[in-house]
Amino acid sequence: MQSTSSVRTFRPNSPGEPKKPSDKKTSKVRTPRKFPKLSAQNAPWMITAVVIIFAAFMFAQYRQATNKLYSGSQAVSEQQTLDTVQRVGKLILLPKDQTPTVATVKHADQLKNQAFFKQAKDGDKVLVYSKTKQAILYRPSTNQLIAVSTVTVDPSSSSSAQ
Repeated sequence: MQSTSSVRTFRPNSPGEPKKPSDKKTSKVRTPRKFPKLSAQNAPWMITAVVIIFAAFMFAQYRQATNKLYSGSQAVSEQQTLDTVQRVGKLILLPKDQTPTVATVKHADQLKNQAFFKQAKDGDKVLVYSKTKQAILYRPSTNQLIAVSTVTVDPSSSSSAQ
């Protein structure tokens, strides 16, 4: 008996050499993926899953919107306060050591019974300095001071200009 051994060596094709057809013919047949069938038994679970995913998405959108609203409105409010103080500061000497509480008059007709608000109109600004006990009624539309008065500030009560 004679033994013959065959040794195969792998040699990549040169760029000019044509590819040799392989001896084996392999063809891959793709089988379609099978999704679970929607049956009366699976339907409630699938509907519940879709509702939970939708609710989580909407909750995330709500949280994002409220965060934008509150962070944006606070920055805008601070900027409006600084702008109002700067405009009033050009008309009258203001205390430098404190920041006032600024309120906007919305219902001037309800405040007419108070002497300070006799000439107030909707949209007027009220600057209240609690340390110096000073209140200033300012009309931004005409850039005028309407009234300046001393005020007693009670920390337990809320602002009367709403």
